[in-house]
Amino acid sequence: MGARTVTHPETAMYLPDQTIDLSSPPTARACHLGMDLGSTTSKIVLVDPFNKIVFQRYHRHQAEVLSTLLTMLAELQRTCGNIPVHPIFTGSAGMGLAEQTGIRFIQEVVAQSQAVKMFHPYCRMLIDIGGEDCKMIFFDQRTRPDMRMNGNCAGGTGSFIDQMSSLIDVPLSSLDEYAQKSGLEHEIASRCGVFAKTDIQNLINTGAEKSDIARSVFKAVACQVVTSLARGRKIEGPVMLTGGPLHFFKSLRTALLDVLNLPVDSAILPTESLIYPAYGAALSIDQNIDEGFNVDQLIETLQKRVRKTELSDCHPPLFSSKFEYTTWSEKRGRHQVKSAPLSEASAGDIYLGIDAGSTTTKMVVIDDHCRVLFKNYSLNRGDPLAKVRDGLRQLDKAMQPLAKRLTICGAAATGYGEDLIKAAFALDIGIVETLAHYRAAQEFEPDVSFILDIGGQDMKAVHIAGRAVQDIEVNESCSSGCGSFIETFGDALGFSPEEFGALACFAKHPVDLGSRCTVFMNSCVKQALRQANDVADVAAGLSYSVIQNCLHKVLRVGDVSSLGPKIVVQGGTFKNPAVLRAFEKLLNVDVICPDIAEYMGAFGAALLAREKATKLLTNMATEPAKLLSVCQPTRTTDSTCKGCNNNCCVRSVHFSGNRTYYTGNRCEKIFTNSGHSRKPGRNLVAEKLSLLDQLAQDRPEATTMCIGLPMVLNTWENYPFWSTLFSGLGWRVACSRISTTSLIKESAATVMSDNICYPAKLAHAHILDLLKRGVDRIFYPRVTYEHPNFEDAANNYNCPIVTGYPDVIDSAINPVACGVPMDSPLINFNDNQQLRSGCKTFLARFAIETTVFNRAFDQALQAQQFFKQALLSKGKEVIDAARAAHQPLIVLGGRPYHTDPLINHKIPEMIAAMGCHVLTEDSLPLDGVEVPDPLQVIDQWEYSNRLYRAAHWAGDEPLAEFIQFNSFGCGPDAVIIDELKAILKTYGKTPVVLKIDEITSIGSARLRVRSLLEARTPGGNPPVKTVRPSLPPYLDQDRHRTLLFPDFSPIYSLFAQSSLIPLGYQVEILPPPDRESIRLGLKYTNNDICYPAIVTVGDVLKALETGSYDRDEVAVAFTETGGQCRATNYHSLIKKGLLNGGYGDIPVITASFRKLNSIQQPGFRVNRLKLISLVLSSLLVADQLIRMHHATAVREKNSGDSLAVLKEHVARARKKVAGWTLKDSETILSDAIEDFNSIATDSDTYPKA
Repeated sequence: MGARTVTHPETAMYLPDQTIDLSSPPTARACHLGMDLGSTTSKIVLVDPFNKIVFQRYHRHQAEVLSTLLTMLAELQRTCGNIPVHPIFTGSAGMGLAEQTGIRFIQEVVAQSQAVKMFHPYCRMLIDIGGEDCKMIFFDQRTRPDMRMNGNCAGGTGSFIDQMSSLIDVPLSSLDEYAQKSGLEHEIASRCGVFAKTDIQNLINTGAEKSDIARSVFKAVACQVVTSLARGRKIEGPVMLTGGPLHFFKSLRTALLDVLNLPVDSAILPTESLIYPAYGAALSIDQNIDEGFNVDQLIETLQKRVRKTELSDCHPPLFSSKFEYTTWSEKRGRHQVKSAPLSEASAGDIYLGIDAGSTTTKMVVIDDHCRVLFKNYSLNRGDPLAKVRDGLRQLDKAMQPLAKRLTICGAAATGYGEDLIKAAFALDIGIVETLAHYRAAQEFEPDVSFILDIGGQDMKAVHIAGRAVQDIEVNESCSSGCGSFIETFGDALGFSPEEFGALACFAKHPVDLGSRCTVFMNSCVKQALRQANDVADVAAGLSYSVIQNCLHKVLRVGDVSSLGPKIVVQGGTFKNPAVLRAFEKLLNVDVICPDIAEYMGAFGAALLAREKATKLLTNMATEPAKLLSVCQPTRTTDSTCKGCNNNCCVRSVHFSGNRTYYTGNRCEKIFTNSGHSRKPGRNLVAEKLSLLDQLAQDRPEATTMCIGLPMVLNTWENYPFWSTLFSGLGWRVACSRISTTSLIKESAATVMSDNICYPAKLAHAHILDLLKRGVDRIFYPRVTYEHPNFEDAANNYNCPIVTGYPDVIDSAINPVACGVPMDSPLINFNDNQQLRSGCKTFLARFAIETTVFNRAFDQALQAQQFFKQALLSKGKEVIDAARAAHQPLIVLGGRPYHTDPLINHKIPEMIAAMGCHVLTEDSLPLDGVEVPDPLQVIDQWEYSNRLYRAAHWAGDEPLAEFIQFNSFGCGPDAVIIDELKAILKTYGKTPVVLKIDEITSIGSARLRVRSLLEARTPGGNPPVKTVRPSLPPYLDQDRHRTLLFPDFSPIYSLFAQSSLIPLGYQVEILPPPDRESIRLGLKYTNNDICYPAIVTVGDVLKALETGSYDRDEVAVAFTETGGQCRATNYHSLIKKGLLNGGYGDIPVITASFRKLNSIQQPGFRVNRLKLISLVLSSLLVADQLIRMHHATAVREKNSGDSLAVLKEHVARARKKVAGWTLKDSETILSDAIEDFNSIATDSDTYPKA
């Protein structure tokens, strides 16, 4: 009997936990039992020999996987009797039970494909959304599946919907009902909860309807599913929709079909939607198998064989005893704020601070002696204005019995809702939250050196030097180090935050869960619980993980001394004693945690309100009742800003007294909440865009071939050249339109990787735009080398994404199949003669006359140079004017494509509106910049070469600060940003790094920039340059040192060792990576670097920390690949890791094909030709041996035969390395071929992954 379907989402009806009545009892033949144990739910399905469902169950397991399964099996036994069954597991939690019991297992996507193939062979897609994962399967005409699952993001899953439902205070069961009443859709990020919460909080603050937010949440989930899983595949129906969220939420189904651009009647909704993987698993069992269990035998097997398996690594207990906890608590209790009852307020004057945070609202009232008289803490629950009103009512009520009249003489707002609260309650003072927290910390420790504030979903770290803010870090990409991270897990396990924290304090074996984002941590937590670890141990492990995420992902603390001697921690998360203790134990420091940790933002705002009211001699002379009388919105209006192409949807909330709060605007050029007008600074990002626009307008019209130029990636760099060249040939040049959100949505399904940077994703949209515009050809070249601007740079590569993306476009979109050829010749700008030759070769097919080509080519070179000089002239104008008027300059570092307004999110306009002049890195006079210290990275990429020199310029310029754009997924930036920070640190400055991608909310960026400007006063004396610490060079007297070589590959590392030994060096290959390598690598590298780099650095530090090596007798050696990949800089990362880890006396040598600076390693002398010969010959042999091994290992009949042959021939080859000849290579490979061919193998065909 086949699956029943309902084709219209709006008519689908479900009973999620029903037992199907048995029309007849199961036959004597065993039924098939599919058990799907997922991340959040458990499902079982019993199918009779005729594929009819005779029993099903669906339950949330709350991490109690085994007990939930046993309960369901007991229900099965009661309903159907002790019948024989053939069981099979599927799902993320099913594999562990399968391994322990020996019961069959099938991957859930494969199981679902089995069901589709059996009952719906005409289906072309299946989309399944679960609790923490989502899947998309494409089927061809023969129902062969192409399967995809989400990797590092839980954005498009049920858990995301759960979080958003909680945030807007709507029961999950009512969310769909709310969404169906909606009439408006908002942009909400779904890639990460921290961004979504920011977007939603912004909507809440402006009074957006909950129904509209609910609808927008479903749309965000649908967009995330498609963009992360479609990856270039053609979308076509029919499409099957399964999984809990799609089962229960009609609005989600509607949104998904809308994003897929599929009609409603193309949807297949099986009545088995909730239990489809379990159903498919049951169907996959061979009908002819004999072995099986009775139900009671299955229950007994699960009870006996599933056992506790301890995780190998644990943290030390937070407290060794209750006595230690008590002693620690008493010590912690010393940090008390001065307080007094309201009745003791001095002189009747009080000051109010309001911290309107992301999830909570805090109020603090102080008197002239800075004593706390009143405080109020409440959850926003979707309405921060209401919570402030409630707090003021409580304050007013507390003041009523007092004999003397108290007057609010100053009030200040801070936090997410600062501007809203100021507008609503007519407050004059707004404080950027970083400064509010700093001021509060000063009250407990005037010489505080470091402040860490961890709130519900955000984190702020403030470094202080000389009682002035030196550096500010905030979380921008991950909320896993915040309070909501640990609160979410506690809630899922049925504990309040207080209970969860108390459990953690007395755990005996805290589980080492590492530092991960929430989706991965969910998996680790559930794995730990499945392995029967105590909840207390998991709670303690999560407390450690909160701090590890903070230290590794945000602060990247390698040297604890960099935090200084006086550390203050605050924020509601530190009210959890387990988190506070974990911080102290991991850093081995004592910290100050005020008793009002969760109120510190409001306390700081109140202190600053008092100081500013006194300084400015202003007096609000008001009372809570008067503030309450003015805070009701009179009306709300929506409009579209026409100030630029972004067309922001701006909501205006009007209050009495002509006060208005604006939201939705990305800049303050038209709509501003600042309360006063400020002359904006010059914005060279916008002026650069205008220069390019003018260049396009100046091109003469042509009637011949129309060639399309996509305005993406490196086209932004070379557009003047290409547009001039093609116009000079008499062709019409058509650029793709300026980027818009609608443009990117149309191309979302063609993006083949969810992790690629946003500028690369936009390339798909621009290619589709050119196809729609009917160009004759598209020109998108593969450019490996850019024009070299600096003679001393190691190289002038583009990053691999920029160079290779035309090939991705060709595969994902295939323009020629749409009737438009796309030309992607290999073109390089590093030499004009090579450039001329490359262009001429490409144009040969068009029969261009030589004189025409030469004239056009020369004009193109002139146009490129003219554009460069025009931008430099504008930069000089701005710099000269700023110096004359003593005005602040912001160097906004980035890549050429950051000129695109959709990529930069109008952040340059936002900065200019703050009164700063915005300079681009290519508008600076970098030719005259002296680089006093050698770079400690390889300057391999041309765009970053500018950034390094721009950092020196900004560091040396008293008026300038440096802000760096960082696109998520940018590989080079993991190397570049740390180097920029190190350069600017020598000038006493720190860059502000703004992480940006398709997420439209720029609240975090505004906070960072505003904190930078308000905390520092540009100008004054020139910065005092300090010298960067560096490792010693490798000298002649170091040749006795043993070279420690990380094991980057089990085979290649051995050949690297064998290649250096004949040249006179002692080389030791370090042990393979382990968990300690990962821990140390994360601690001492930028966590955005690739995983191999993390373990490579970790291996070196792990070896040195064992104490097994005399520091005077060892050096570290590694290779330099010399190409576009970050692997070229691995040795630079090792050097920085050694410096940060306290091993600054150990030299590092680099084995490289290029001639390295003799100052760096004069003692490392080799015959370069011989080394190159040895390395290339070794690689040739190693590659072929490994290929033979891989081809044989999967087919060998006797396990281990292939590996034994591989090891034998590797050993033979290594012995010959010293006198290697080409004949040796031939002999080794010939013998290896013979031995591998002699291995007994199966003749089956195996899939290649």
